[in-house]
Amino acid sequence: MPQDPLKINFTFKDGMDFGCSQALTVLSSTAKLLWTLAQQERDNKEEIKRLSSHATNLHRALDERCGASQTIPQNLLELIEPLTTALSDITVMLQELQNQSYLKRFLWSIPISDRISKAYADINHAFQILQLGSFIDIVQAQKDVQSLLLAQSNRARKALEPIQQGNGDIIESLEVPEIALQEALHLRAETTNSTTDVRRIYLEKSVLALQRRSGPNRISPNVPVITSFDIIITREELGTGGFGKVYKGFWKGNMVAVKVLNDTVPMNMMLSEVDVWKRLKHPNILQFFGANPFPTQPFLVSALMEYGDATEFLRRNPRADRTQILLDTATGLAYLHQDDIRVVHRDLKPSNILIDHEGKACISDFGLSKLKQHLTTVVQPTNKRASIMQMGTIRYMAPEQIQHSSSSRSIDIYAFAMTAFEIFTGEPPFSQISDERIVEIVVDRKERPVCPPLDECPFLEERMWKLMERAWVPDPLSRPKAIELVAELSSWKFQAPLSEEPQSIPIQLKRY
Repeated sequence: MPQDPLKINFTFKDGMDFGCSQALTVLSSTAKLLWTLAQQERDNKEEIKRLSSHATNLHRALDERCGASQTIPQNLLELIEPLTTALSDITVMLQELQNQSYLKRFLWSIPISDRISKAYADINHAFQILQLGSFIDIVQAQKDVQSLLLAQSNRARKALEPIQQGNGDIIESLEVPEIALQEALHLRAETTNSTTDVRRIYLEKSVLALQRRSGPNRISPNVPVITSFDIIITREELGTGGFGKVYKGFWKGNMVAVKVLNDTVPMNMMLSEVDVWKRLKHPNILQFFGANPFPTQPFLVSALMEYGDATEFLRRNPRADRTQILLDTATGLAYLHQDDIRVVHRDLKPSNILIDHEGKACISDFGLSKLKQHLTTVVQPTNKRASIMQMGTIRYMAPEQIQHSSSSRSIDIYAFAMTAFEIFTGEPPFSQISDERIVEIVVDRKERPVCPPLDECPFLEERMWKLMERAWVPDPLSRPKAIELVAELSSWKFQAPLSEEPQSIPIQLKRY
């Protein structure tokens, strides 16, 4: 997706004082961006202009209060921060819908109108807190919003007239490209339950026309489908990899993570990941919502983890409780390894451990052996015993996974140990050794990292290191089970020392 020159960062990190200057900056930027969008908008031009004007007026009122060296009431600041976020969301949604089909803009008109109505109410509340009275006529504002929906209903009515007379094709009014016809058949049922008869009839006739044009549904009913009409994918990139990229998105009123797959990932591999992921339900497993299995734009939708992966989280929060992150991870692994679940992750590592807004860790990425062909490092070993190309990230792979492509649960325990090493030392395992040499180091020479001096790694305790050593031993049968990791980590009364972030540790190796 292209970068957007109008994009403004409205994210305020934890601990930032959201004061007068921040409020003024964000409100000013939002109002200008809304006005720019209004000039380009096809469906909501006048309403967006009005919203921009109200945001500008609030900005002026705040500027006068700040300029007079008056403090802004705390309850106003608590209102302004979510208000600016809401205004930002509206602008992003409008930007992404500008070049979309009429069908998608039609489906999103009510959610956007609801957000605009809420923004009006919040702006008016802000003026009341500033003791400037009720600046916005809320009743009139609501009428203005309803007029937008009425205008869209009138357009739908005009599109229906020739259809009802047998002289037109409703698909032309939808602006849906031929390649997306099959996808449009899977519109969520609730989208046809519109508030007006005209909207409902228009959508019902649209679905019937799509069925006639595209033929029968060819997607398995076992796939929880989220179409590109149901979701707005923003241009805010969360991550990237060989499989494609991950973006923020809007779906059912919430922000979500959307993994957009690139053209090189075969559809059957995507469906394999869906088949595994959709049946996993656990607090320490990333929540899966659905997928778009159509060639227009294949993607997977999951919960948004606000703090990113474990590596990013610890970089921003160096005093975070690392043991708790590992306990959450072990708990997720224990669930995967249950006899009634029997899932082996095969690519556990810090970048596949995501942290939510409460600091809870969740395991992500369930492509397993199939999708991993497109996601991970593949090493071509020179040793005959490891002549099969392996899938996984080589620095975290157990020796039997490298040699025999093993899928036993013990390979996840080995990866857990290597993950723990990185979480406590701040360095990937074998960071100073090339991928090509790791096969020799891990398989042939049976070497592992040795414990760094504790004064160089103040967060690491001896009992944690001993747990790592037991988990990465060469013999898979000698490694603890995930449920045993949970029991041991749960029994510890761990408190991280108040010291500086760990420094890089010179790599050392221990031979078994």
